[in-house]
Amino acid sequence: MTETLRQKFASDPFNIACIVAAAIAVMLPVYFLGIPDGYDLGQHVRFAERYYSALISGELFPGWSGEDNFGFGSAGIRFYPPLAYYFLAISKAVIGDWYLTIFANVVGWMIAGCIGVYYCLREHLDPKMSLLAAVMYAIVPYHLFQFYQTVLFAEFAAAGILPFCFLFAQRVAARGRAVDVVSFAAAYAALLLTHIPTSVIATMSLGVYLLFAIDRKRLAASAWRFATAFAVSLAASGFYLVRLVSEVDWVAHNSPQYYLKGYYSYKQYLFPMFLVSPEQYEGKMLWHLDSQIILTAVLLVSSLAMLAWSMLRRDGSNVVRRLLLPTCVGGIFSFFMMSALSLPIWDRVTLLQRIQFPWRWLALFSLFAVVAFVAAFSRFRETLPQFRKIAAYSVSLIILSFLLFDLTQNILQSGPLPPDKFEQKLETVHAEQGCPCWWPVWAGEAAFANRRELTVNDRSIMSSQWGEEERRFRITPGVAGATARLPLFYYPHWKAYADGKAVDTGMDENGALTVQLPAAASELTVKFEEPGKLLMARAVSVLTWICILVSLLFLFFRRSSRKLNLPLFD
Repeated sequence: MTETLRQKFASDPFNIACIVAAAIAVMLPVYFLGIPDGYDLGQHVRFAERYYSALISGELFPGWSGEDNFGFGSAGIRFYPPLAYYFLAISKAVIGDWYLTIFANVVGWMIAGCIGVYYCLREHLDPKMSLLAAVMYAIVPYHLFQFYQTVLFAEFAAAGILPFCFLFAQRVAARGRAVDVVSFAAAYAALLLTHIPTSVIATMSLGVYLLFAIDRKRLAASAWRFATAFAVSLAASGFYLVRLVSEVDWVAHNSPQYYLKGYYSYKQYLFPMFLVSPEQYEGKMLWHLDSQIILTAVLLVSSLAMLAWSMLRRDGSNVVRRLLLPTCVGGIFSFFMMSALSLPIWDRVTLLQRIQFPWRWLALFSLFAVVAFVAAFSRFRETLPQFRKIAAYSVSLIILSFLLFDLTQNILQSGPLPPDKFEQKLETVHAEQGCPCWWPVWAGEAAFANRRELTVNDRSIMSSQWGEEERRFRITPGVAGATARLPLFYYPHWKAYADGKAVDTGMDENGALTVQLPAAASELTVKFEEPGKLLMARAVSVLTWICILVSLLFLFFRRSSRKLNLPLFD
């Protein structure tokens, strides 16, 4: 390597440019081949379109997807975290095309995650080693599997936020500056607002990681700072969490059939998965997940070997104590939680069961394994320089193995939809029945047998106006107390008014909304109205995010002024 090139790789801006190029390269097949046709793709499109329609109409917090399920609607957006879909909606408003919007977003989340890994290691290692870790995070098999094979879009987005949670966590543990606490609060809130299973896994892993990353002498101060950061995170994500916690029993996804039975039973997804029946192992591509776990485990095993050798020779460097040790422990914990060894814990903790798939721990396992491996590789190069070439060849072989697996098993087997077929899917997505998991628990498929606008035995409809969260009808006179049945799933927040006066609502045997009508001709209005506690939570969250952004700007400019010796903040 020439001296000029060495100097470039010692430059952060040059390395960031390399990271951006690598992230674009691994996601470029999406642009040329097509968007993977995964099972969840249709649902992600439904969510994104609802947020888009809400934002262009000036609505910041949509509460109901009125076009889904032939107009009966869906409660899914009330329970699925919104952040990734806000980004999709905003991008769509700028780009104007869903195909390019999705491509731009997956590239953006990949770049974000890799940059996060880069700066996680820049705290302890040189730019070249940090760049190596960022590139390896881009190609570690599960990271690409999330989108190319299963279109776990929100989980893929969460993988772009995860490194920043650990970056700012280690800064809080090491330095405890106000800007670090606020940054960690923002990153953790963003994770909560992106993917709940990843948030649960990350929270548990952060606890284990910090046990070994925090300086014992600063334990009390660090605990107070983290408690403050978590409180701020909960306030910032409260508009979503309050809704989730208070209404989770109303959605079918919370039912045991979606985490204990059949396809969703967690017991069949614990490593090694080859222990399940051969039909399931092949049909559900469980061999694919086993292969990813084994490939990624190679990184952790190598790191553990280096950690053991470092401890035997009493290597007390910061790289070992602050980076290699905590990430190795985090990797071991992640592996344990996705293996059959942790079955007794899964059997007893319902929250874990609702994660559905233990292999989701691969997101954390991949992150820990990559960071630990590069930290170990760096120490190996420094302490055993005579074996540098052998180490470099070994790393090259691992990277090549990852690339071959990604290309042959993740990318080429993704079943992509080119632009024309993707557009066809967009056109039909609302003409199809959505996943029953996002229906209210009382809703039944038999409700779709009657899809007429409104059913009243002795009345006729003079006019009607339909919207996502409001519907209006002009009803002719008739018998008082007559029941009108709407082709709309009942939800407690639907309120009905006849000429501005509240009337009773209910549901029929299939979960469709019913309304009691007065005798006189009237204008019937059905609105989706959020309860007061959710409106208050929204106000608190908006205020919290304003405070976070203002605090970060203030702290940034104060630091800049001190560097420039300006009197502004003296």
